[in-house]
Amino acid sequence: PHRAPGSTVPSVRGVRTFLVRHGSITVTDVATGKTLLEIPYGQGAPDLSPDGRYALVSGRDRATIYDVDNGADVSVPAGTWGWSADGDEVFRVHGSTMTTCSAATGDCADSSIPPLGGDATVRYAGQTFES
Repeated sequence: PHRAPGSTVPSVRGVRTFLVRHGSITVTDVATGKTLLEIPYGQGAPDLSPDGRYALVSGRDRATIYDVDNGADVSVPAGTWGWSADGDEVFRVHGSTMTTCSAATGDCADSSIPPLGGDATVRYAGQTFES
């Protein structure tokens, strides 16, 4: 389960968990207890991809996606992002535009979608998301 920033209750995805404490975000292998990635905690809530390969940290000016295995990072525009079911992409819907960005490269693409109007549902990568 997810937890509020500043909490010491872990969030587990795949075989990895992250914890926010003492001004940093630590991603740990659940089976071994080994720290895989430690990054400074600024503004914004961290979120692991469904398989735990990537950590997304959203900020006011940009969002950063970290590769948990090697620490490499890419930036994507600021905003509220969701993960694709396979963890390869992040996505967001703004008005009639859906933006998807590669978690590995940060390359983004926009797609037009019909206006949703009011409360609506979007299906992406086999998952349903409500607006």
